[in-house]
Amino acid sequence: MQAVVVATVLAMLALLVTPLGLISAAVIALTFLRQGWKEGGLVLGSALLAITGLGGLLFQMPAGTLLVGVLLWVPAAALGAILGRTGSLRLAIEAAAVLAAVVVRAQEILHNLESTEFDREGRPRLAHSGDEPSAGARQLALFTGQEEAVVEELRKADPDSLTPLQALALLAELKKRLAP
Repeated sequence: MQAVVVATVLAMLALLVTPLGLISAAVIALTFLRQGWKEGGLVLGSALLAITGLGGLLFQMPAGTLLVGVLLWVPAAALGAILGRTGSLRLAIEAAAVLAAVVVRAQEILHNLESTEFDREGRPRLAHSGDEPSAGARQLALFTGQEEAVVEELRKADPDSLTPLQALALLAELKKRLAP
């Protein structure tokens, strides 16, 4: 019961003073580590109910504070449970790395869905991938055949050295070459 009160109060205060969230998560992790899954699960569930109720009363945001509790406590609970069950710090650190990768991937997917990025088929992109061709590789050729010769002629022309009459004559000639 004490762990529920401490974790809940610290999590609520973490909304104002962020580092207190770490201490709140540590309380949950230590409960799982020392007391096991059953007692830890009871403390976690009770603390989530308490933070949801307090969030509804104080901030009129029960879902928001529940989300804060879940994000703070579930990863800490999982790591505490793994460390308590296996006694291996290496496994707990590996689990933390996997959890971090999952969270980063979820944030990337959420960002892409929120920014309505689409792939080539028009479906929402779930993530940026490195194997996509560059924009230049996907772009169709704008000029072919005769058009390419006209574009090359335009590139060679120096507009600063042409008189207005010469520029008009050049444009007329190039236009004639492009006419069907």
